[in-house]
Amino acid sequence: MLDRNDVEGAEAAVRAVLQENPYHEEARLLVKRLNEHIARAEEPVLALVTAFNNPITMEFRDTALKTIFELISKTAGINFIFDKTVQQDSKTSILLEIIGLKMY
Repeated sequence: MLDRNDVEGAEAAVRAVLQENPYHEEARLLVKRLNEHIARAEEPVLALVTAFNNPITMEFRDTALKTIFELISKTAGINFIFDKTVQQDSKTSILLEIIGLKMY
């Protein structure tokens, strides 16, 4: 389907395969090809400018992953989507230092 430029069809097919077996090697390779195909079709100049204009330091101790990423999301204006295999209630400790970040 991808060779015929049917990106939507290829994406639907690979999603169906990955729902049944998230570790299916050929399907994961096809996802990579789909991403490359989509990236080539987009404009060559894409920019992601976050709200990190000033240095920010965040320290979390024994905090749920979901809470950490919610705070980063609110601060940076970036949305995160978790894979269903990620245990969002898992606790972790992290020191995050961001100094005037602009990504292009």
